[in-house]
Amino acid sequence: MRARLAWALLTALGCGGSGSAVVPDVTATEPEYNARCGVEGPVLLLDLEANEHPFRVDPVPGEDRVLVGLFEAAGSLGLFPDRTREAIVSVGPCGESPTLVAEDMALVGAYEEVQLACASDGDALYRVDPTGESEPVLLLAGTCAVRRTDAGLVAVLSGGGGVGRLVIMREPGAAAVVVETLLDNVVVPTNVFFGGGDYRSTPLWASGGEAITLTPDGLVLAVDLQDSAVSVLAEGAASFLAAADGRRIVWQVDDVEQHDEEAPAGVIVLHDRDAGTDLPLLKSHLPWTTSPFRHGWVVLRDNSVLGQRLFDGDTGESLGLPEGTALRAVLGDAQFWLARDTDGRTEELLWEPPSEPRLIIDHAEGFAEKSGDGFKVFAYNAADGLEGTLSYGSFDGGVERWSDRVNFHHRVLADGRILGIVDEDSNQHGALRLEDPGTGALVMVDPHGYLHSPSLNANDLFAGDVVYSVDGDGESRHGLYRASIR
Repeated sequence: MRARLAWALLTALGCGGSGSAVVPDVTATEPEYNARCGVEGPVLLLDLEANEHPFRVDPVPGEDRVLVGLFEAAGSLGLFPDRTREAIVSVGPCGESPTLVAEDMALVGAYEEVQLACASDGDALYRVDPTGESEPVLLLAGTCAVRRTDAGLVAVLSGGGGVGRLVIMREPGAAAVVVETLLDNVVVPTNVFFGGGDYRSTPLWASGGEAITLTPDGLVLAVDLQDSAVSVLAEGAASFLAAADGRRIVWQVDDVEQHDEEAPAGVIVLHDRDAGTDLPLLKSHLPWTTSPFRHGWVVLRDNSVLGQRLFDGDTGESLGLPEGTALRAVLGDAQFWLARDTDGRTEELLWEPPSEPRLIIDHAEGFAEKSGDGFKVFAYNAADGLEGTLSYGSFDGGVERWSDRVNFHHRVLADGRILGIVDEDSNQHGALRLEDPGTGALVMVDPHGYLHSPSLNANDLFAGDVVYSVDGDGESRHGLYRASIR
């Protein structure tokens, strides 16, 4: 259960089947290094206190420094550690001049040249100075959920009772930050998140020079971020989702007769702003839908079958999936990735209607996610473990085994090598290894690396260098490192 829950949170692409047998391991070799910062070996970026752990490393826009998000935990790390303290530290690429930038805040990325951070309680957005010379500047009190647009940062500030005002900060980097009200009396988003481009059914969308929001009386409104001009897109709506370009929206009719606080059902309507049409699609619960607009198709959850339905984005006509299959992704106008459970295994399929689905790979219990021009499949080696095999299936045909033993918290680096740990202990540390799927070469990066080290490489901060955290298990080498490993 522990493994399945964590992976679901990371990928939201589960698939069934039974576990497979444990496979023999391959002995890892000692690493060979390219010189970095005058050192042929790991470069210490940041010394860590005994209970400090890094969870994010971000570049500083326009500067030769990085920002490190740290936390301290009460007791062992576990899957969801109880964080007792968060902090942000700035450091040079060779570990120069580490500087405390902010306490009780977490990194949430940059907007243009402005580095944003959120208070640990999630209730205030700040601008932080990567040099640490200036104190953090409060930008918004009450929320960190901002959308990044061409005109500035957009948010809804609560006034109580689930209602608030739509605001914009046009210059969050200015000496005197101005929060301008665009519209009063709008619904406050309930699924708080950090950053733009979110697909969840929150009553706010903003991109480019426009925002779309919802009023308590069910009006879906488009707001011009330059002149605050407002147009009505729908009436009687309970929620909505917008396409990335804002041209189409799906909105759910507020059916007061079937209102349910947990899962209110209603007719979902496709509105095309260019065509001026409203097409009823089905009756369901829109907030259970994720990312509905895909390559000209609309993908919605159908409560009646507990599955997904496909609709043509122009005509609203439904396209039925082959019997026994579930949709993983829309790959193009007439190309779909499907999954099907059969005989205790999961089949990954390519479907190009009207042809029958074509089998690419079948596998035991595990998880699949899109990767480049294909997908990778993690399949458990043991029923209750975090370790398994990793394979790659190409939609053009062909399957490759990438690893016989890897933790599902792995990351495929920019050069194609796989970083992950094995033999995880009770405090989420284990043998951190780097594996080359092409040659099968396996390198022991560190015998006591932190489980979430792979996630520290999300930005490829040092052009191919590996970033990782280790704990000396009693030795004085608890820290954050970078290394160029051949």
